[in-house]
Amino acid sequence: MRSAGDQPGGPAAGGVRGRMQQLIYGFAFSQALYVAARLRLADILAGGPRSVRELAAATGAHQPPPYRLLRALGFGGLVDQPEPATFRLRQHG
Repeated sequence: MRSAGDQPGGPAAGGVRGRMQQLIYGFAFSQALYVAARLRLADILAGGPRSVRELAAATGAHQPPPYRLLRALGFGGLVDQPEPATFRLRQHG
């Protein structure tokens, strides 16, 4: 027997495949949020926009990982990128 989410146009858009995708993205976003909290990125960004270089220096990280992390947080609507390689908290971030 199939559930309503398995049906085309069911509550879980895309059926089983769509639901699996939601679970994976949700897990990845929760992990990005966890790392951002551990690095205290919201506290750092509370003072205004910061470049990836500034954020890396403030957290003791190399530049590529914070950039990827902030892009993931942007996907979730917590930060935005007003200029290339510069991030700021969104109003609800």
